Amino acid sequence: MRHSLVLKIALLAAVSACDMGQFTVKTTAKVLVRGQPSLQQEADWQLAHDAIPGALKTIEGFWIVHPENENLIKILTEGYCQYGTGFVEDDWEIAVFAKKPEEIAYHNTRSTNIFSRCLNFALKQLGPRWQQEIFGETDVALKLIKETGSQHRTALMWAGLALGSLINHNLNRVEMIAYLSTVKAILNRVLEMDAKEGSLPTNKVHAAMPHVALGMV
Repeated sequence: MRHSLVLKIALLAAVSACDMGQFTVKTTAKVLVRGQPSLQQEADWQLAHDAIPGALKTIEGFWIVHPENENLIKILTEGYCQYGTGFVEDDWEIAVFAKKPEEIAYHNTRSTNIFSRCLNFALKQLGPRWQQEIFGETDVALKLIKETGSQHRTALMWAGLALGSLINHNLNRVEMIAYLSTVKAILNRVLEMDAKEGSLPTNKVHAAMPHVALGMV
């Protein structure tokens, strides 16, 4: 009886700790959403370059505790894509201009890793159907894109940007180039949403990004 009581108390403590952990993460996630613009407004390029990876890994740690937290998934989606386009691709371009094959290969690999993370988090926002169908037959993917509503506009944009960037950094892989029509369809769908809604997102980066991304593929 005593051992049974001890076991019940231990289980209750474990469940309470889990709930408390998720409650803490949920509260922290709301604070992170409010503080997110601080990195976007950082004027010191090197400071942002060095700070963002650690911040993303910290937030990813929170997400592991509470994997269903939508705020954390949104922050990680944008964070990895913004870090990839704003910093990792800069390092890649420097290597390209310097004609250093080893560094180019290194930054291609790194870009692939970063944009894969962005894409994975974007697909989590878009739902199970996206995770299953986006890499299937082209006709199936195009139907999925067409049926996606404007409430998923931003997640759709990041998915298109991430997949397009993955293609750009893996041009030696034929299977990746096959997704080019999918990327164009995604980004055009986002632009179609913006035109139909009659107003662009208040976030200027979000408003301009599909145009920039479409020009890169």
